[in-house]
Formats: sequence, C-alpha cells, structure tokens
Amino acid sequence: MRLIDADMLQKTIAIIQRDNDRPQSPYPEYGTMYFYEISDMVDDALTIDPVHAVGMCYCGECEYYERGKDYTPYCNNLYGLAEPDEKDFCSYGKRKKVEGGIT
Repeated sequence: MRLIDADMLQKTIAIIQRDNDRPQSPYPEYGTMYFYEISDMVDDALTIDPVHAVGMCYCGECEYYERGKDYTPYCNNLYGLAEPDEKDFCSYGKRKKVEGGIT
C-alpha cells in the first residue's frame, strides 16, 4: 500500500475528461477515459511518505541523530532509539534546521 494525493489525481482525471479530442470509450459508464488510462494515472500518482505525512522524520533527518568518533550512529535523545539507522524513526524525533530554512 502507498499513500497518494487523491485530490490531485481527481483533478487530473477531471481535466483529461474535459478534453474533447479524446476518443469515446466503448463503455459509456466510464466516460471518455479507458480503464487502463486511469489505472496508469494511479500508478503514476505522486506518493506521500507515511512518516512525513504524520509530521515525523527519519533518524537521518533528526537533530538528535549523530555519529560517534568511530562513525557509529547514536541518538542524543534520552528516549530515542538505542542503535538508530538513518531510515529508522521514533515519536521523539525533531527535523534538523538547515541554513536557509530548507530541511
């Protein structure tokens, strides 16, 4: 399963359906679009990362994530993960602030 921006997909389908140059479907109940075209649009829809969707961040993006002198990753948060990996996450993470406001 993946999260997609369903609102954007509906807008895209509506715009294409209004296009009068499209051939008529042999199945009027589906309008002017063929099923495989809609299926392709769902496949191509932008996905939303589930961790970012709920306002969290991965350890590699977190201000508590650091690497020791031997490059072993660790978490500076007392309640964080004991041996974090860059793609792990927890509910205590805070996204790093980067120069220029871009994270």
